[in-house]
Amino acid sequence: MSVVRALAIRLRPFAPQLVLAGVCVAAASASTFGLVPLAKFAGTAFGHLTAGSLNTLVLGLIGLYAARSLFTFAQSALSAHVALELTARLREELFAHLLAQSLRFHQRQRVADLASRLVQDLGVLQQSLAALLAEFVPSVVVIAYALGYIVFLNWRLALCTFVGVPLVGLAIARFGARLHAISTQVQARVADVFVRAQESLAAILVVKAFGREAGELARFGTANRAHADALWRSALVLAVQSPAIAVLQTAALAGVLWVGGDEILHGRLASADLLAFAAAIGIAVDPTQ
Repeated sequence: MSVVRALAIRLRPFAPQLVLAGVCVAAASASTFGLVPLAKFAGTAFGHLTAGSLNTLVLGLIGLYAARSLFTFAQSALSAHVALELTARLREELFAHLLAQSLRFHQRQRVADLASRLVQDLGVLQQSLAALLAEFVPSVVVIAYALGYIVFLNWRLALCTFVGVPLVGLAIARFGARLHAISTQVQARVADVFVRAQESLAAILVVKAFGREAGELARFGTANRAHADALWRSALVLAVQSPAIAVLQTAALAGVLWVGGDEILHGRLASADLLAFAAAIGIAVDPTQ
């Protein structure tokens, strides 16, 4: 059974919460993307500003952000509840599975390894699932809104955007693959630290009787340093990722602005539409990352 299928089966009892979270995602995304027509309205309104248009703009901005905050809170709370409850059930299921194993199995396994899987790895699963429900799914919805709108607004500008997006996406994918590999190493190194600490402390009488404190400290230090090195590699990748992607995004935005300006000069695009286009792209940047 694949991991995705196994996870889907265990998510079935949470169908009502997931459906409600999905409704909140759609509403929050719609509230977020409502800023795009509001930006277009602002571009037109400030050309011939009146008290009524100014009030409409301010009240619309406050209303959209209030609605977005409310629906985002509900969606985040529901996602967190599902992720925490599912992780708790999986941890109990895994512990029952371990208890059911034979003595031979337990003799071949390191207790610290099993404890790491039970606590550390399932903790990572909980964080990943919460991020999937609270961040990934809403991001996909916002991006879908943005892509549909920019194609409807001006296909030439949209084509320019589609040229830059794959480059940014490729960079994000490369960084993500590297972080995934390092994350696997980090998890393994955490287990090693647990093992070293557990073995030394469990046999503390033997360690002290034979004066093995220095040797045990050296073994623990080696495992701890390996874990720190893996975390350092992860930090370096993250440090490079943001500026590298920012450079690519800036280059893509510069291309869009140039094409948009050319469209305005030739009368194929209004200034307010370019402002709305830029707002749509801006809203889609963070979800894309």
